[in-house]
Amino acid sequence: MLRQLVNDQRFAFADVILVIASGVVGIVKPELVFWFILTALLPWILRLLAGKSPFRRTAYDWLFCLFILTALGGYFVAYDRVVVTQKLFYILISVLLFYALIGQPENNYSQVIFLFWGIGIVVCLYYFLTYNFVQNSNRFEFLNQTGARLMGLRSYLNWSPIPSGYIPGLVVITTCFMFIPLADPGKSLGLIQKSIIYFGDGLLFLTLCVVKSRSIWMALFSAMGIWFLWKIVNLKQFPKNTVKWFPWIVFLYLFTVIILVYTVGPASSANPNDFGTNSRLEVFVRSISFVGDFPVTGAGLASFPGLYSNYILAIPYFYFPNSYNIFLDVAIEQGLIAGMIFLILQGFGIYYASRTIQRKEARFNNWLALFALMFAVVHGLTQDYLYNAAGTMLLFFPLAMSIMLSPDSRLETPEPAFASSFTRRNIQIISVLIATVVTGTLIFNFNRFLSVWYSNLGSLQLAKVELRGFPEAGWPGIAIIPKLSGAKASLETSLRLDHDNLTANHHLGLIFMLNRDFEAASHYLVIAHAKAPEHRGITKSLGYCYVWLGELDKAQLFLADIPESKDELDAYTWWWKNQGRTDLSEMAYTMIDKMNSAQVQP
Repeated sequence: MLRQLVNDQRFAFADVILVIASGVVGIVKPELVFWFILTALLPWILRLLAGKSPFRRTAYDWLFCLFILTALGGYFVAYDRVVVTQKLFYILISVLLFYALIGQPENNYSQVIFLFWGIGIVVCLYYFLTYNFVQNSNRFEFLNQTGARLMGLRSYLNWSPIPSGYIPGLVVITTCFMFIPLADPGKSLGLIQKSIIYFGDGLLFLTLCVVKSRSIWMALFSAMGIWFLWKIVNLKQFPKNTVKWFPWIVFLYLFTVIILVYTVGPASSANPNDFGTNSRLEVFVRSISFVGDFPVTGAGLASFPGLYSNYILAIPYFYFPNSYNIFLDVAIEQGLIAGMIFLILQGFGIYYASRTIQRKEARFNNWLALFALMFAVVHGLTQDYLYNAAGTMLLFFPLAMSIMLSPDSRLETPEPAFASSFTRRNIQIISVLIATVVTGTLIFNFNRFLSVWYSNLGSLQLAKVELRGFPEAGWPGIAIIPKLSGAKASLETSLRLDHDNLTANHHLGLIFMLNRDFEAASHYLVIAHAKAPEHRGITKSLGYCYVWLGELDKAQLFLADIPESKDELDAYTWWWKNQGRTDLSEMAYTMIDKMNSAQVQP
């Protein structure tokens, strides 16, 4: 009887419902998140009791296992245990949702598609119920007026708004599959069903127009461009075997799109202020340094906001929530291994969705699956909505849908296309190559690798102390120095193994600054600056070091590129005085005069 239950198609659909319900309740009751993980695992337990595999196997199971392990590691090394617990929960739900979707029988496809279409509609409604139409007016005047009236009626709602940049991506990937039943000539929809769908689609389109995001339209048109590629390679002017290269042509196309995104596309758009151009490209370039700081363990889940504010901008408040690049954020928070795993999964997803298109049995479903994957990758270069907040639960949704809709997924044997012997062979070859390269690198650069490990460890120890309670706790003072003995020892060990280690020199310099030993701090920061002269955080810290040492000419060279330093020095005049260091207070005041005089010179 239990075996009959778990083989029922309704049981498979209930698996999806349980995962989604657990995720929703986890949003409302974050303090109980791990109890809901057990609820989502209930179908797995019942399948085991029935003598079946708890989930449908793929060639990527071990990659997902490693990804979860790195997420667990990111949980334990993170400096903020309050936010990180929910982030870990969302990642676990995203993996459970992946396996729940790829295990769906074909009879459940319409139900799954309609379910996620409904989720997209709910996201749109939530957006309109929390959007500030008065403060953020748009070109649709009738919508501004309607929205203003709506705001007057919703005063009793105390909901936190979803960031506008996240809305269009969440909406597109959850609703695009609704075109499958609409385009299916064999599926008759009633008038009420069609009316609901068309009303919802109108709301979706209106949402995309209200958000006014360049990145969403570029991602949409880039994803739709694959269809034109297919038409081109099928032209009579091209040899017949050109079609066989279609997956690689798609990757070449994607590479071109990435270049355009960062050169002339939305990632290059600037909104300058004291901290820089504020373009996605600038944030990406600056944030890469964190991958070098925490390559082995990652900096910890949900750690980016504090890291960027403290170590790049050196300001006591949050500025950016993420790097606006999903691939970079995964590598920063979970380490290089997780970043590579996520990149491999998306790459293989696009590759095999492209190969499916070549097959005679390919359907409109498979075009939408490839569209969703391509869209998620391109849009993920400028908006990280699938690895932040509740959107993380959909991290693997496009990949799961591409497998679910694959022709092979309708067969009991062989398993889904992603588990084919050809795929396994490719993964094995890639794994052997990566293992060989890594092993060879370790053998010939063992001391340098140990240096990287200790600098990673020391940076984590520093961040966990320095960023605890950030930003509410304010700037850490000299009182935290006794807690940094472990970080200092790790960083010094790193430098004994490799005296040029950028991360160790930078963070050891910061520790000496906290200890007010500015002579020693400048020694390490000079080395770090020579290795990374473009690193804004190092430049700013070294500039202040020279101020406190009284070397104002040197300080001016570094702080000239830090516009906010003048206002900060003004704050330092009274802060140092309150700390009993009138000498440093006077130094800050003198530096302000020097900077003012430099500005008025012809």
